[in-house]
Amino acid sequence: AVVLRSGKQVLFTLKDGKAMWNYVHTGLENLTEYTLVNWETDGLKEGMEVITSGNTNLAHEAPVVVKVK
Repeated sequence: AVVLRSGKQVLFTLKDGKAMWNYVHTGLENLTEYTLVNWETDGLKEGMEVITSGNTNLAHEAPVVVKVK
């Protein structure tokens, strides 16, 4: 879910049908997972919907359609 934008780590969340980018700071990571450090001070809150796929070319406030498998 974490991608790079202008050399910074970004995590996209879904708000009102739009992708919202949130700058984040990561800690430990492997090939498929990251840990987020200071996630609360980065503006993330428990219960926010995180966009985990199809986010490679997303832009801030881009419209998003959620597809349920």
